[in-house]
Amino acid sequence: MEIYMDLDETLWSVDRYLNPKTKQNLAKIAKCHTVVILSNGPLCEMDELKAYPLVLVSTLENRLYHQGNLEEFPLDGLFLHHLFHTYQDFIYTAYSIKDGQCDVFCYKERLKTFYPGRSLRLVSDFTDSSCLWMAVSKSVLKKITKDICDHGCFVLNVAEDKNRALLKISVFDSSKEAWLLRLKKDPLIGIGNDLNDFLFMRHCKVKVAMQNATATLKEKCDAVTEKNASEGGAVDFIQDFLTHRPSSTNNGH
Repeated sequence: MEIYMDLDETLWSVDRYLNPKTKQNLAKIAKCHTVVILSNGPLCEMDELKAYPLVLVSTLENRLYHQGNLEEFPLDGLFLHHLFHTYQDFIYTAYSIKDGQCDVFCYKERLKTFYPGRSLRLVSDFTDSSCLWMAVSKSVLKKITKDICDHGCFVLNVAEDKNRALLKISVFDSSKEAWLLRLKKDPLIGIGNDLNDFLFMRHCKVKVAMQNATATLKEKCDAVTEKNASEGGAVDFIQDFLTHRPSSTNNGH
């Protein structure tokens, strides 16, 4: 049995504080059940949680950490080098993120808004990254996307304007939903706070919205936590549910 949980505004609030009681209860749950925490941030921001037997997933970095074991899925550096060389006149910039460090290839000051608000490091070669962001001219968008897919990689069009598109390249889809589908065996509980989270929650038998979630998400779910993220509502709900749940659980809808 597995529990899938969003991180920000679900497990913890904006200040990322877990009170002692919540930590204690989380540890108890994780000893008996598989608890997967899905985050849009880097793994290094979840260092405090590594003390517990949790499965920690960074969709930003496309990496997984579990009890001292780190799973990475590096892109083919030779292919990326070839791609960058082939389309160099049409690539505005490219960067990767690992351990909260943003490695930038072909830095452009005028494009600094593309880079995440983390420490930047200018590099001249591709590192072993599980994800690469690339800002390209829309004039070659279809062709470069086809080349990436033909190589067996996954490409996501993150954003675009009139002239440019920001692509995220990875070995496979790194969304929360894709990670759940890759890991799942028996997904019982899914907890989140917005509609994007519902994409992974819908695959769980019991879908739970946080008390601080949007009204639209609450309408779609089977239950709502009594407390918000800052009060440890997600962990309290899980513990109470596991204590009182019947021997078999249906979808509730």
